[in-house]
Order: sequence, then C-alpha cells, then structure tokens
Amino acid sequence: MANAMEFDFLFNQDRRLLSIGYVVAEDGLDASCYDLVASEARLASFMAIAAGEVPAGIGSGWAAR
Repeated sequence: MANAMEFDFLFNQDRRLLSIGYVVAEDGLDASCYDLVASEARLASFMAIAAGEVPAGIGSGWAAR
C-alpha cells in the first residue's frame, strides 16, 4: 500500500513543501503547506523523497529541527 501512494501532485514548487491537500473545486493545491514539524508530515516527506517524487532538498533546513 505504501508503494502505491503518490505525493508528487502535492508538492508546492515555490515553497518546496507538501501542500495539505488538493482543492477539487479550484483544480489546484490548497494554499497551506505542512511545515514538516509534525511527525506525519515528516513521514510523508521521507516517503516522497524515497520514491523519487520530490527532491531531497524539500523543506530546506527542516532536518535540523
């Protein structure tokens, strides 16, 4: 199941973070993003990086937190 997850469509290129969701009515990403402090956001980011769907530099500086 984990290998079937797709994260690349949630990646906000400008902020280099994962959006909290996709707004179907607006056909675009939600303006809010995970700040990578929350453990579930970190886990999703690790999985997206490992799958090669987002760059390893996602959330620049977050690993030091």
